[in-house]
Amino acid sequence: MSDLWRREFLHHAEGDPEVFLAHLPPAYRQTTPPSLAAADWRQVARLLAGGDDSLLLWPGGEGDPALLRCFSRHDRYLDDYLSLLRHLGLRILDQERFVFSLPAATIYLRSFRVEAPQGKPTLAAAAAEVVTLLEAVLAGRCEDDALNELVLAAGLSWRWIEVLRAYRNYGFQLGQPYGAQRFRTVLLTQREIVRLLIDYFRTRFDPDGFPDPASRREALQPLRARLLKALEGIATVDADRILRGLFHLFEATVRTNFYRAGAEDRFAFKLKDLQNFALPPPQPRFEVYVHAPTVEAVHLRADRIARGGIRWSDRPDDFRTEIWELMRTQMLKNALIVPQGAKGGFICKRPRAVKTAYGTFMRALLDLTDNLEDGQVVHPPRVVCHDGDDPYLVVAADKGTAHLSDTANRIAAEYGFWLRDAFASGGSHGYDYKRLGITA
Repeated sequence: MSDLWRREFLHHAEGDPEVFLAHLPPAYRQTTPPSLAAADWRQVARLLAGGDDSLLLWPGGEGDPALLRCFSRHDRYLDDYLSLLRHLGLRILDQERFVFSLPAATIYLRSFRVEAPQGKPTLAAAAAEVVTLLEAVLAGRCEDDALNELVLAAGLSWRWIEVLRAYRNYGFQLGQPYGAQRFRTVLLTQREIVRLLIDYFRTRFDPDGFPDPASRREALQPLRARLLKALEGIATVDADRILRGLFHLFEATVRTNFYRAGAEDRFAFKLKDLQNFALPPPQPRFEVYVHAPTVEAVHLRADRIARGGIRWSDRPDDFRTEIWELMRTQMLKNALIVPQGAKGGFICKRPRAVKTAYGTFMRALLDLTDNLEDGQVVHPPRVVCHDGDDPYLVVAADKGTAHLSDTANRIAAEYGFWLRDAFASGGSHGYDYKRLGITA
């Protein structure tokens, strides 16, 4: 290592980089400028302090490719990264691999030379969002599919892409006649309308945006008019159906946990009145859809006071139809008692992670549910409510979830939910409704 390289590295480096300097592979020193090595050291130090993955996007000069540096405690396969980068719409020109065998840990580096396709914003303009999205995917907080290209094409953050992904998946469950590829293509070609939709959602639900409901409604009116005018200009039927369908779903949404602290690993929205969709009767009065990397789930209620079980579904393509049919049956079973019929169900997207998927579902439901404190209804924190008070939520056991009632009640206790261990009627403090021969 030349003295000049070392001096320049130390000039740029922060903290105590001597341990890093002492374990640099020769090939790394030959191909890496000192200023970039100092930036690499910051990522390595971040991993040594905790965490599994850290990324750095080093913009190239005018017309030059960028460097995407992927650091990990795990020796990930090359394919793991190629999938992520292709879903961003990036061109991959070449890659290098280095191993830093440090005393505290072994750190693996994959360095990719990448560039955005012609006509797309430069990587430098979206560097922070690209890195944040990739780290979210590697950490399991965000899904990896071609919709992630919106981070470059439309400048959206990974959380907004997850919102669109959730509504896309819910649209599939409603039987909307389009596939994931067509949905992606429409959103990429109609970026201005996508941004308007995001603005509409933000205006409707951001708890910090407006001091009172009246000012929020006043801001929504011109935005709604702009959206409708933009939708009128769409030339193709399927693009109109997809974007107008998103708009109608946003309008039917009355609550979301998007702005709740601690809910970044899941997205849930509550709907009321899906009159713009040709759905068979009887339709639920309230519906909650939950999306996360581990689970897709739905909860249907015929009325405010309604109860029914939670099912682990094995029908990923139409689990809402399955749950709707069960809710309809539950309405008949509950005809002689006060609560109306309800039903919930989920699909587990990762093998052997059923308890995690179920727990995410329960947390998402409670994210949106009112509580009772000293006899008064209290809305969830940072949730804008476009419906009335709604504190009643009971989740009984059903197929595949009989062993999970204690999990649900433990989560209810974490939330301080007023029903406590009656939230899930079952578990170690509940009753066996089949053995006792009762419905509620």
